Amino acid sequence: IDRWPLHASFLAAVQRRIVDAIPKFPKGEQFHILFSAHSVPIKTLVKGDQYPGEIMASAHAIMKEIAH
Repeated sequence: IDRWPLHASFLAAVQRRIVDAIPKFPKGEQFHILFSAHSVPIKTLVKGDQYPGEIMASAHAIMKEIAH
């Protein structure tokens, strides 16, 4: 797989980890889901690296599915 940020198997795996963890929080209490990614040098971004956009696309797709 060349680019995988929206690959169905990747999204399903991350979604499953989140869904499995939610019951561990106290009922009725709010919590945040934090997505984290490694940094990319500015010179790489200037060259047009797709990583930041791919991370945002993955997080959006994951949360869209979990929110349903």
